[in-house]
Amino acid sequence: MKRVIGIDIDSVLADSIELFIPFLNERFNKNLKLEDIVHYDFDKCYNVSPEEILEAFKDLTKYKLWRDIPIMDYAIEFMDYLTSRHIAVIVTSRPEEHMKDITLEWLAKHKIKYSDLLFMDEKRDNDKYITGLKNGYKFDLFIEDCYEFAVKILKYDIPVILIDYPWNRQEDKQCNNLYRMTNLREVLKFIEM
Repeated sequence: MKRVIGIDIDSVLADSIELFIPFLNERFNKNLKLEDIVHYDFDKCYNVSPEEILEAFKDLTKYKLWRDIPIMDYAIEFMDYLTSRHIAVIVTSRPEEHMKDITLEWLAKHKIKYSDLLFMDEKRDNDKYITGLKNGYKFDLFIEDCYEFAVKILKYDIPVILIDYPWNRQEDKQCNNLYRMTNLREVLKFIEM
C-alpha cells in the first residue's frame, strides 16, 4: 500500500551538521564537536545571540556554501526505494525565499528522487504537518531530526521516526508513535516491516 511519507532534508538526507559545525566554530572561535550540539538552536550551543546565528546562516547562503553539504549515507538508495513504492514528500524549514534554488540544485546534484518538495512557513504555521495538508498531503509517517517538530507532528497521531542526534535526546518515553533510529538503513527496514 502506498503511503505518504514526509521527510526532512537537513540531518536526514543532507549531512548539514558536517558543514555547520566547522563554519560556526571558525566564526565564533570555538571548537565544538557533534556531541556538543545538544540544542537545536545553535545560539544556545555557541553561547551567542540568535541574531549572530542568523547572520552566520545568511553568510552560508551568501557564499553558497549550502551546495557543499555532504549527502547522508544511503540517502540516494533510500529515496529511490521510497519514491518507487510510496509518495515521498520532502518538507523543510529552510526559508523558501532564500533557499529554494540552492535546495533544488543540491537535490539535483545528488540525484535524489522525491515526489514533492515543500517549504514550511515558519512565520504562519511553524508546523510541517499543516504544510503538507495545505499542499494536499496527509502524511502517514514522518522522518525528522528536530524533536520540537516531531512532537508537533505526533499531535496529529502520525508516527514519527526521529533520527538520533545529541540535540534531540530529550525525554521522549511518554511520546507514543515516536521511533528513534540512527540511520536511513534502519528507517527503511522499519518502513517496510
